[in-house]
Amino acid sequence: MVIGMLNDYGKELFKPLCSVQNVVVVLSVLFLLALAVKHFGLNSSEIASWVQAVGSIAAIWGAFTVSNNQVRQQIDQKKEGDKRRAEALFAVVKSAADHVRTLGVIVDEGVTPQVFRISWSKAISDVMEMSLNSLKQLPAHELGNRDLVVAHTGITGGVSNLFELCGRFQSVEALVDLQQQYLLTELKFQCEFIERHWHQFERASAM
Repeated sequence: MVIGMLNDYGKELFKPLCSVQNVVVVLSVLFLLALAVKHFGLNSSEIASWVQAVGSIAAIWGAFTVSNNQVRQQIDQKKEGDKRRAEALFAVVKSAADHVRTLGVIVDEGVTPQVFRISWSKAISDVMEMSLNSLKQLPAHELGNRDLVVAHTGITGGVSNLFELCGRFQSVEALVDLQQQYLLTELKFQCEFIERHWHQFERASAM
């Protein structure tokens, strides 16, 4: 009945006090008190003193148990928070890598400059810009280790170079074959560069 009246937090604090171990301890103490009364003929004052002493010990033990449970809950909450934050950071980098991979497929298909311009202006440009902004805003110091920071830096730099290259591609109305080949080669190189760093980031995240 009392437990039912407690809120969820109170129930969590009360649970350790109701453990089998604590119940056994209390029953053992009561049994020892009964033996002491029987064999040593303690009077009411002495029994009261013993009960008070046992109650004080029980109160200390209860406070310790509750405090220990609170510490464990705080540790678990911090671990859960760290896990969710790491998952969010991972998702930002993965999203950027996926967008770059899509761009790499378009480049590999050997599309014409006209088709590339249309694809870039209609869809790719916006998602690449969002990916780049998200990567730049990502708190690199919270990634966790050196390999993740290095990989993130490589991916961010690669996406920035891609964005600049595609902008140059868009700005030129008529590309000669040599210019077109150079830009496509550079785009492909940057896509492969980012892909390597993404694999590095993925491996470091799994450690």
